[in-house]
Amino acid sequence: MYADFVVSGIWCIGLATRKYSVQNELGKCGESWGLRQDGALVHNNTVIEKISTEIEEGDVIVSG
Repeated sequence: MYADFVVSGIWCIGLATRKYSVQNELGKCGESWGLRQDGALVHNNTVIEKISTEIEEGDVIVSG
């Protein structure tokens, strides 16, 4: 799968299960994982990890 996003301001990108409710922010529940603009990787409303690299427009985020 490939996805291309242009982000600015406050944002969060991530993945979710089919049980995820779109009324929640990604990462706020146990059904989703989100990477926020501040570099925090969040799952179930808990910061799992924080990346040290600042994400800017034009950056490519690769999972793996």
